[in-house]
Amino acid sequence: MTQAALFAVEDGEHSPVAAGGCAGNLEKGNSHAVEFFYEATRRGWHIYAPVFNDGVVADCVGTKPGLPSILFQNKTGTIERGRPGYGICASRGSAVKRPYAKHDFDVLVAYLPDRKQFAFFTYDQVNGRKTVRYDPNTHFKPDNWELLDQVAIAKSQESLTRTQ
Repeated sequence: MTQAALFAVEDGEHSPVAAGGCAGNLEKGNSHAVEFFYEATRRGWHIYAPVFNDGVVADCVGTKPGLPSILFQNKTGTIERGRPGYGICASRGSAVKRPYAKHDFDVLVAYLPDRKQFAFFTYDQVNGRKTVRYDPNTHFKPDNWELLDQVAIAKSQESLTRTQ
C-alpha cells in the first residue's frame, strides 16, 4: 500500500520532493529530529518528512501560514576534543562525502546535544563546505529560531521579484 503525498515541492528551485507525510517515518536514533519537529511546531511551523527518501536530500519541509515552504537538513553537532565549539557535518554520502548544493536545503538544523539547543544556518552560511565549525561563544547565539521566518520571508520576496 502506498501513502498519498501530503505535500509536494516542485518549485524549480529545490531538489524535487514528490511524496511526503507527517513525521511518522523517523528511524530510531533521530530523537533530535523529533525534538526539532516539536519545537518548530510550537513556533507555528508545520513540519513534514518525506515518506519515501529515495533521492531526496532534504530531511523535512516546513510551512507556516502566509510564507513559502522551506527545506531543512538535520544534523547533530559533535564536540571535538581540543577544539572549542562543534563540528557539524554539512555533506551527504557515506563513502564519499559531497557538499550540499544550493537547491538541497534552505536551512541546516544543527542539534547541540550537550546544550539541548539548536543552531540554524542558511545555505549561504554553509556555502558548499563539508564541515561547519560553530562556537556559540564567538558566533551567533544558539536557538536562533527567528532565522526560519527570515529565510521564508526572503524567499517570498524573491518569488515576488521573479513574478514581476
